Amino acid sequence: MHVLVYYDEPQRRLAQKTVELLAKKFSFDLDLLLTTFPPNLDRWTKIVDGKVMTLRATGPFSQAIVQACTVTSYDLVIPAPSDHHGILRMLLGSRIGRFVGSAPATVWVPRGKATQLRRIVVGLSGGPQSEQDARFAARLAVAYDARLELVHAVSQLSLFYTTVDEFNLALEGDEKIAAILPGVVELRRIRNLLKDEGIVVEVTLRSGAVLDVLTSVCNGEGGKPAADLLVIGAHAQDAMGGHYLENLAEQITEAVDCPTLVVHAHSDWAEWKRI
Repeated sequence: MHVLVYYDEPQRRLAQKTVELLAKKFSFDLDLLLTTFPPNLDRWTKIVDGKVMTLRATGPFSQAIVQACTVTSYDLVIPAPSDHHGILRMLLGSRIGRFVGSAPATVWVPRGKATQLRRIVVGLSGGPQSEQDARFAARLAVAYDARLELVHAVSQLSLFYTTVDEFNLALEGDEKIAAILPGVVELRRIRNLLKDEGIVVEVTLRSGAVLDVLTSVCNGEGGKPAADLLVIGAHAQDAMGGHYLENLAEQITEAVDCPTLVVHAHSDWAEWKRI
C-alpha cells in the first residue's frame, strides 16, 4: 500500500495524527509531499512500517498532488493544507473542498484529534459505487473494532410512509420499495451482504437533503457519539436518485466536523496489508 501526505507546516501535527492512526492497523509506504526542505524524517520513520520518502511540492497544493499522482499510483492521499478563513473563504471557497471531488485518488481529509475510530458513518447514495464505499468502510470497522453505520437519505417520505419508523420496518422486506425507491433496495442488499460476511452493521434512513442528514448523523443525533470518520463516494446521487451532483462531496466535506474519507471509483483497498 502506498500513501501520499501533503501538509503545510502549521498542519503537520494534524497530518501526523492521521498517519499514526492508520499505521496502528495497516502497513504502507509513505511519501511526504512538502513545500519546505529538509524535513524531519525521524518522526515519520518511527510511525510507519514501510519506506518513507520525500517529494518537493511546487505550485498550489492540489496541483502538486495531481502531479505526484501522475508519477505514482497512490492508494490514499492525506491532504492537510492551511485552508482559507474568514472573507477569503467566502470569496475563494475551501481549498480542500474544491479538491476532494476531482482528486486523483481516495482522499482522507483529517480533522480534529483523529486518535481513534469507534464510530464510522457511511453515506450511501444507492448508486453503483455504494457497495465499494461500504466495503471500504467495513474494512476499517473490522480493523479498528468500530461501529459501522450505513446512512441513506430519501425525500418525499410522507408520500409513501407515515413515519420513519414505518419506513425502517419496510426496509426489512417491503417489495413496494423496489418500485419507488431503488436506492433503498440497494442499501438493503449491501446491509445483508455485510451481515453475511460477519460484519456488525447498523442502517439509518432519514428524510431530507443528503448534506443535512449526514451532518446531523455525524454530529451524534439521538444521543449517539459523534462520528470519528465519515465515508462518502466522490460522486453521490441526490436524495431523489437523480443525476450525479459533482459538488456534493465538496459540500459534505466542508460541512461536517469529523474526518472524511472520500472514496474514488478506481480505488481498491483489497490489497491493503493488515498488521
